Amino acid sequence: MHRSAIYFFVLISLLLVGCSPTSKSDQDLTVIAAEGFLADIAQNVAGDRVEVGVLLPQGTDAHTYQPSPKDIALITDSDLFIINGFGMETWLETSISTADQSLNILEASHGLTPRTLQSGHSDDDNAGDGSGHEHEIDPHYWLDPINVVTYVDNIANALIAIDPEGKQVYEANAKNYKIKLMELDEWIKSQVAEIPAEKRRLITNHESLGYFADRYGFEIVATILEGSSTDSAISSTHMIELIEMIKRDQIDTIFLSTEENDTLARQLADEAGVNINYDLISHSLSDEGETSTYIGMMRHNVQVLSVLK
Repeated sequence: MHRSAIYFFVLISLLLVGCSPTSKSDQDLTVIAAEGFLADIAQNVAGDRVEVGVLLPQGTDAHTYQPSPKDIALITDSDLFIINGFGMETWLETSISTADQSLNILEASHGLTPRTLQSGHSDDDNAGDGSGHEHEIDPHYWLDPINVVTYVDNIANALIAIDPEGKQVYEANAKNYKIKLMELDEWIKSQVAEIPAEKRRLITNHESLGYFADRYGFEIVATILEGSSTDSAISSTHMIELIEMIKRDQIDTIFLSTEENDTLARQLADEAGVNINYDLISHSLSDEGETSTYIGMMRHNVQVLSVLK
């Protein structure tokens, strides 16, 4: 299913719900988010009024996830299904192609302007996304907390559409959470300022930190996989180029997210004689502790990158 069709489902579904003379009580609403970070953001907007569930199990790679029949049933039975969008949930387009076309799907990143990947390549699948770019777009908007402000507004509007009586609650919660996001942004700026500009150069497994890098003055000098997905391929030529670049530029650490396969990274690290840091979290939150929330995850990642000081 093309992304424009998903937008159509969202628009029609929200209009129909908004015009309905009656709506379910908040206790009866089923709201599901695809990934853990989305569920946490949505829960901060929903507050105590609606419980937001999460589809992907902890530690699952969102790029390569394959939903089960039970997952599809959960999606189709929900009153609102929240996705990141812009190609992040590639599995969804085929999974819902035969599903009920009254699905209420919210693309949380809707309205944001995408960046193209530094390691991007021609991607016909994205040619019709309205971005106007020839190369693959980067869906990892949420790693810039200012982008998450847009997520919050979109989620609040979607919740109000299915639960008009909760409008004041959702709007108040959204306002409070956006203040926290602004505070997070200022905190990240203060922490990154302690890292010398010449050391803010990153090699990652795939290009997931682009929006973060753009906002806070980092440079993604290379990625092991060429693209925004962990399902991308790698050529022997690219591997040789990476080894030469690492040695030439004296880069000593490759940064990986906890949910990523490290096979290629270990091969590269062995060949180039560098370390691997496995501690970044980009998609999957933990069950407890600081990294069980989106804001905690972002603070954790900044602390991980502080090794560059």
